[in-house]
Amino acid sequence: MSPRKHLAARHPGGRIKTPARDPELLAPAELHRLLDAARCGLRDATWGTMLGRLLLSGKITATEASAGRRWAALVENYATACQAPRPPQSASLDKMGGTPVDPDSVAGRKQAKIHERDTARWLEGRNALKNAGRDAEHAVAQCIQDYVPTGFAELQALRAGLSALAACFAAKRKAPARCS
Repeated sequence: MSPRKHLAARHPGGRIKTPARDPELLAPAELHRLLDAARCGLRDATWGTMLGRLLLSGKITATEASAGRRWAALVENYATACQAPRPPQSASLDKMGGTPVDPDSVAGRKQAKIHERDTARWLEGRNALKNAGRDAEHAVAQCIQDYVPTGFAELQALRAGLSALAACFAAKRKAPARCS
């Protein structure tokens, strides 16, 4: 009696059929070249981020990557609106000047409206992430900071969080209803 064969689709001769390669996925060497080019500034900077790398490898969809990029911009704008401390940077030897905009001026009121809008959008997105679950919220926050998702469960949580954000942003575009 012959040993038990693995359950798989087979050719008439008995060999296991290899699945057809997805034409959207890149070869590993091409992927490596794209990432290096993005780091050097030759390609779009998106490919140098964790979201871009996950998109290139086919682990997330373009919609999820777009929602992640939009969420990263919202988080940055929210931090600016809250006057959060900036990340450390190298010392600038050039003369830096300027003062913040006066809140009572026309430009100041415009800036305040922008900050108010960004804060409201951030709160709606955060509520959508909270509804997606704690794991999804944590995975999206980690990925935005360029940490690699470790394992299948974290990748699934990341995809759930990004899908929740994409649905929130799509609902916001269609109607002014809340995302929560």
